[in-house]
Amino acid sequence: MAVEEGEKGKPKTVEEAVDYLLSSMLMEEKKIVKETQFIELIKFHHGWGTNIRNELGLWGDNHELMKACGKIHPDDASMVVIEAVWKRLNSDEDKIENIEEKEEKSIPLKEGECQYYWCEKGISELFECRHCKELFCKEHVPPKKPQVINIKNATPAELENRRKPGHPCPPYVEHYAKEQDEKKNRYWHKLNILLSTPSKKSWLKGRTEIKSNYGSEVDSSANSLAPIIFIILITGFLIYSIQAGWFNDEMGIETKIIQTERPGIVVQTTLPPSTTSPPPKIRPAFDEFILEAYPNLREYNSLLQIKDDTVIKVPEDLARYYFSSEDETIKAKADEWGIGAKTFKGNLANMINWARAKTNYDFEKAEGNNPEFQTAGETLETGMGICGDQARLMAGLLYNAGYTNVTLISADCTSEYLDGLHGFVLLYYEGDEYYIDLTSWRSPFDSATARFYEIKCENVYEVMTPTMLISDYL
Repeated sequence: MAVEEGEKGKPKTVEEAVDYLLSSMLMEEKKIVKETQFIELIKFHHGWGTNIRNELGLWGDNHELMKACGKIHPDDASMVVIEAVWKRLNSDEDKIENIEEKEEKSIPLKEGECQYYWCEKGISELFECRHCKELFCKEHVPPKKPQVINIKNATPAELENRRKPGHPCPPYVEHYAKEQDEKKNRYWHKLNILLSTPSKKSWLKGRTEIKSNYGSEVDSSANSLAPIIFIILITGFLIYSIQAGWFNDEMGIETKIIQTERPGIVVQTTLPPSTTSPPPKIRPAFDEFILEAYPNLREYNSLLQIKDDTVIKVPEDLARYYFSSEDETIKAKADEWGIGAKTFKGNLANMINWARAKTNYDFEKAEGNNPEFQTAGETLETGMGICGDQARLMAGLLYNAGYTNVTLISADCTSEYLDGLHGFVLLYYEGDEYYIDLTSWRSPFDSATARFYEIKCENVYEVMTPTMLISDYL
């Protein structure tokens, strides 16, 4: 049942929460949740779970629902609701009415030749398309949008749609457009909820108000921030001045530039002549990034922290450890992608599609404490790995295919919208920067979260514009 809008309209019980969510879910989303194994429901925690926690007021004052879930933390309560939705969808009490499934299971009308002009089955059982009312065999009865494509310049998505079973159905276009509008409206609705929900974090805790002799109110917590802000500004100005060399001539400090090169990395450091060499500074990939180098990979799992003071920490042995350049299997596979690929994007698309098809996300490993990273060769051999392992495989393929300016980055997203580490690859090519992310296990409801960070963790098909993630454009 639908829940009324307003402050009193928030679901107070688990059953009301399930009814509320099911009333706003698309058929496609219901099907995804229903067909997910119960032990794999944890994958909905970040995307769909974040929407549930915000929309149902678990982060706010909906204490009745928290109590009904029997949990004291919103994260745990949202999982109770997700599991309840799954159980409802998989019970006999709430059947999903899927028109397309009904078509596939419908009784054949008669036997004859399929109306699809490329069908070569001859005489077979025929089914009626509910849009154009023509008769087709079971393989070609599903409708799809008619399209005219240039085979030589077609995108992977266009070719994939062309290979799908079904028949081009002009009357289906209007139905398809309505479905897309419904998805778009739902997306913007969820995004508005995310952006309008107050943050659970506050910089000012324990605000106290002190009355002066004149009866006015003074916020002591806000006033106490002024000295801190002033100190931060002065410190930043001094650091910038020292790095710019403003004080070198006046203080008589002699400096020298040491510059070395490694695959994909240019190292440049300014050192006093009498000191030992500290970890070298890496040339910034972006103007707003502060870059620092550290020699020990194991000690620094978080290479990129998405905050205002963003820092990338790149280990000294990056090329040797990540690229697996000595692995003959990786070399052979990288060479194979050069055959038939006439452009950089075509070659890259081949590698990405193949790597995604050959590897699956290892949930069991991800849930362990401090999981050990594996080489690209091990990921290729086992076909399993976490996001960092899949990123290493992609880096190995790129490096051995001749794209040596590759950096593997692990993002530590410390926000209420997206928490935890996530690994992906940064590729420089002809002055442009491309982000490559092989991980596709995240929930399809992650779109608002992904848009917030401009990091889209979904299927990877083609290279988009520079400084944007390589992502599925469908």
